[in-house]
Amino acid sequence: MNKKSPFKTTVVLLIFGILIGFSMSQAIGSDNVNQIFKKKYIQDEVPISKAEIVENCKSLTLKESAYCLRDNVKSFYKYTITDDSITLSFKELKELGGDCRDYSFLYEELAKSLGFGSTTRAYGGLSNIFPGHREAFIWDDNTYCELDLLDVYCKELIRKRGEFE
Repeated sequence: MNKKSPFKTTVVLLIFGILIGFSMSQAIGSDNVNQIFKKKYIQDEVPISKAEIVENCKSLTLKESAYCLRDNVKSFYKYTITDDSITLSFKELKELGGDCRDYSFLYEELAKSLGFGSTTRAYGGLSNIFPGHREAFIWDDNTYCELDLLDVYCKELIRKRGEFE
């Protein structure tokens, strides 16, 4: 009689479960636009101006635009804590880097140039140890996206029946 080892069965099931879990986390846990859209919005070169980024990202849906903005910024992104009393130029941001405030204001300006609603939101700090955080929000009539440094989170707006009619 050929008995299967419970240990071998457990190991095989464990490995299978890990592989399934990993593939599900990649599909569900990420909002990777490159898996959703045919065209990749990844820049080979660093944009020379804000106008170039707007040109790269025009005529796209809000979600595609959010990822396009992020991918353009990613080409020169460098996190550097900066004094909030100083507003960096685009050139300075590219060369020196910036923090959440600098990148949020850049996303806000670029999104407005693309015709989307846009603002930033600051989350209050408690002290010099935890000074706070800022991120950008962009939206159209059906969707909004949160741009947090290099992370993008997009959601469809849910409206109640009869609302906005």
